[in-house]
Amino acid sequence: MDKPDPPRIGRVTHCSIELFWDQEKKPNECERTKYCVQEAGISGQYRNVYSGYAKTCILDGLKENTRHCYRVQINLSTMSSPWSSAIEVTTMNFPCSGAELHRAVLNWDVDKVKKILNNYESLVDVPDKMGCSPLMVAAQKGYTSIVDVLLTLGADVTFSNSSGKDSMMMACFTGHVNVAMTLKEHGASIEVKDQGGSNALHWAVDGGRASVVEWLLDCGAKVDELDVAEWTPLMRLATLDGKADVAKVLLDGGANVNTHDKQGRSVLMAAALSGRLDLVSLLVEYGANTEEQNMHGNTALDFAQSFGRHEVISYLLSIQPPQQEKQPYAVPEISYL
Repeated sequence: MDKPDPPRIGRVTHCSIELFWDQEKKPNECERTKYCVQEAGISGQYRNVYSGYAKTCILDGLKENTRHCYRVQINLSTMSSPWSSAIEVTTMNFPCSGAELHRAVLNWDVDKVKKILNNYESLVDVPDKMGCSPLMVAAQKGYTSIVDVLLTLGADVTFSNSSGKDSMMMACFTGHVNVAMTLKEHGASIEVKDQGGSNALHWAVDGGRASVVEWLLDCGAKVDELDVAEWTPLMRLATLDGKADVAKVLLDGGANVNTHDKQGRSVLMAAALSGRLDLVSLLVEYGANTEEQNMHGNTALDFAQSFGRHEVISYLLSIQPPQQEKQPYAVPEISYL
């Protein structure tokens, strides 16, 4: 039997080496071929590190940045080949820190991200000091090519930080609908909530991203989903001084214009309190009840007046129905007959 070629080197990391070898032709095609791989020790003596029928093996548990020397032998039931010549390979240095991967993501360095993860795939979800994975950072930045690379290399779309925020929420908050679409195609949920009870729709509303809100509603997001404060997205928008164009998307999507918070305050009251004439007029256009009172008997006009929101006060007064004059009270005639 001829001397086989030395093993070929596959993937090398700081702690493992992958080896391949070609299968030798056998005198008897029905006979299985067994292979033995040996490694040279410090003294130059060889020891067996693999024996089996596969044509590849991965040797792990190795030290970083160390030289290794391997040879292979082919074994049949009746004969064995000579040992191949040896091949040398050196393990890599210990993996670069997650900070280096995050720097590559922030710099939109696709090639660097690929290089790092091709050698150290276990870093694909390594969090930064804020607890965000590389995918979360790329989603927030809208780096579509980085997102594609990370997903291809196994990034977890469900990875979240300590507050429960994930890549989908990040993309929706910053308005990167193309990234959000890609994440959804890879299994990301639009319904999962963070520790504050907010899902992707709440974050899109907070970010003022009308196009993302519209996309989420088209995907089946619940327009009146409550957060931990029991605010719907529309109530949240009115309370946190959100955008009127986002409110219109919510209203066109079926949001309840007369929803309340736990104190009985309506969306219109919240908008009036903030002095948002554009939002107040939009809510009225969509049927908000201007005469409704909270548990203390205050209307949206009362809220506006209490904080001197003069534009809102003038508008609400202008749309109030005219007050009918009270008729004098007439004493009914009583007949004693």
